[in-house]
Amino acid sequence: MKIKKITALLLALCLIIGLTACGGDKPVESSLKNNTTTTTTTRANENASTTTPEVITASDPEPIINVQGGAFSDGVAWVKLNKGQWHCLDKTGTVLFELEENHGPASDFLNGTAWVQSNGKTIGLVDKTGKIIPVPESNEYDEIFMFIYGADLMFVKKHIETFEVTEDRVGLIDINGNWKVELSNDIVWTALLEEGDFKYLGEGFVSKTTGLLGSSTYLYNISECKALGKIYDMSAVYFYNNRPAHLEKMENGIGFYSDDGFIYYVDKSGTTTKLGGQFMDTVLGNYSNELFYAEFKTGFISETNRGFYDVEGNIIIDLSEYDVEIHPDKPEFIDGYCLLSMKNPQGSEYYTIIDKTGKQMFEPKLYNYNIKYNGGGVYTEENTLFNINGEMIAEIEGDVSFFCEGIAVVNINNEFYYIDTSGKRLF
Repeated sequence: MKIKKITALLLALCLIIGLTACGGDKPVESSLKNNTTTTTTTRANENASTTTPEVITASDPEPIINVQGGAFSDGVAWVKLNKGQWHCLDKTGTVLFELEENHGPASDFLNGTAWVQSNGKTIGLVDKTGKIIPVPESNEYDEIFMFIYGADLMFVKKHIETFEVTEDRVGLIDINGNWKVELSNDIVWTALLEEGDFKYLGEGFVSKTTGLLGSSTYLYNISECKALGKIYDMSAVYFYNNRPAHLEKMENGIGFYSDDGFIYYVDKSGTTTKLGGQFMDTVLGNYSNELFYAEFKTGFISETNRGFYDVEGNIIIDLSEYDVEIHPDKPEFIDGYCLLSMKNPQGSEYYTIIDKTGKQMFEPKLYNYNIKYNGGGVYTEENTLFNINGEMIAEIEGDVSFFCEGIAVVNINNEFYYIDTSGKRLF
């Protein structure tokens, strides 16, 4: 069976899977061991019936069984045992509850809840006890077209057809059917209905980018139920070196994007500001751990400046003397460290780990394409787990995924298990 990290950012009519800081894992398969007691899922206003919790362990002598599941989020993970039903698992391997037959997760857990679906249709919000609150129904709107990840909120649509006006209106309701934003024909809200990309940016912010070339991006603060407006129109024509970079993440109420070779930031009010004029013909990396990577030229000088900058555009780590390589993502800090790949003067490629001061944690080593930083202060090369100082931790049989909340999934010949950052098998 397949094991899938379910990172549902926002759901429009059907599940939308996307990246988060702990996202990006492709569907994988798994195998775990188990004991054979169960819990049952309860719906809202029903009494829970619970038997002895099922516990999955690394030392259980029973045969390995196939499992479908994913990475940890909010302290739990979804797994599907060979009985065919989805289970919610905590970090001790204890099954907190199981969903009914033909029910499955529609999102990861965040802020204590997750969306669940049945036969491809989102039906409600579940907590960590297995209690499900059903999606509300009302004749005040035509349909729910989007479910908000990490919140009990849903966008709804109503089509108005009269002699005076023909239009669509958009509103926001909570899981109990209460209006958080009344139906509106404002273009900032109705932009949600257009073709384009939705992104959960973190900290309760989401964006909607409409169209392709010449696209517009709108920003929303869902935690405050506010539409902050259109924050930029991306250039329709650009050269490769100043390819625009969309807003990907909000951190401490700030996010970055680039256009026309310049860097801009947007704050939590939706106000955008262009950084200093030194940023021209810019390649912008992801903003993370309060730093962003950028490569740019100053005026008509052909020499490329590169490094990590703070939110005010000050250089924090100057990498201009290095020929930094992109594989395929630009350098980014995760959990305070960054895997940096660069070429020596003879053109051979090496790598090291740096901290937020720019300190190299170990002498650069010869690069190969099986190296990846897995988060949690560890990286892997081939089947070996290393710490940030380049010291071997353990030989791992299988491919190690990104560490989410200190736990990663390992793929070994299409059978999967969980490990911690010491390489210890958990279950």
